[in-house]
Amino acid sequence: MKKNGYFYLIGTIFLIILSTGFKQYPFVAAPANVGTVNSCLTTAAPVVDGVFTPGEWTDAEPPVEITLYNKMLQTDTLTIKMMSVYTPNSLFIGVNVPDSTVGGNDRLMILFRTNTTTPFMTSGGPSTHCVYAKGNDVKLIWVHNNHSVDGYTVGGSQAYEDDVSHGGIDNGQGKCHFDGTKITFELVFSMSSGDTQGFDPSLSAGDNIDIFSYYFEDTATKEYYQYRYSDGDFDHNVLHIGCTSSPPASTSPTTGTGLPTSAIGVPLIISVVSGALIVVATISKIIVKRKLH
Repeated sequence: MKKNGYFYLIGTIFLIILSTGFKQYPFVAAPANVGTVNSCLTTAAPVVDGVFTPGEWTDAEPPVEITLYNKMLQTDTLTIKMMSVYTPNSLFIGVNVPDSTVGGNDRLMILFRTNTTTPFMTSGGPSTHCVYAKGNDVKLIWVHNNHSVDGYTVGGSQAYEDDVSHGGIDNGQGKCHFDGTKITFELVFSMSSGDTQGFDPSLSAGDNIDIFSYYFEDTATKEYYQYRYSDGDFDHNVLHIGCTSSPPASTSPTTGTGLPTSAIGVPLIISVVSGALIVVATISKIIVKRKLH
């Protein structure tokens, strides 16, 4: 009977520890960095015309896959591919978007986090529009007229203003090309324009900057972006100015939650290990008591 009591006590303590651990570190979604896009130094800058001419992007690493979510139906996703190279003065980005039609409002937008004092974006909660924080750089390319815009976020729901209208300078150029199955985008802008009115980034070799991708598909009227509306959070990528010896892995999430492993992995392990130590200590005390009696 005493032996059964000891096992019951140990089991109860272990369950309390586990339940406490899960209570402190619930399985909730959170903003997640889903991968790095490395920009490699090149001596042969691409011609920015929207066409991925053979040989132009030879110095770039293999394109990184990025998953975008349909604003209205998160299970509907769009996978785009992004690559980048740079020269001492300019940053180049190439993006491949699968789209078999061109409408009047098709557009690609990339946000660069130049405001690092506030969250990249906020939201009222699940199933609502994301709100871009003020003061982040915007690079946008319209497909129908092959026109690019250099702008910045103003703190509204997917809202931005162009640099020129507010005392800044349009320091970028973007072009696109449609081949019937996909649209390819090429973008170039200054590594350090000095345009503080336009909230442009100032980058150099070794720097990192958070980026957020958005695509509007006009024919089906679908907005795809890295915001996860069902849990009120978002994914983003990191653009690294520098090249590595091995190509980056796909940044497509392996699950639909977008959970960063750090949100639950380490705390949970700590809880389990702590629980095991407490159980061992309890057993030791029981053994000592039995010997004393």
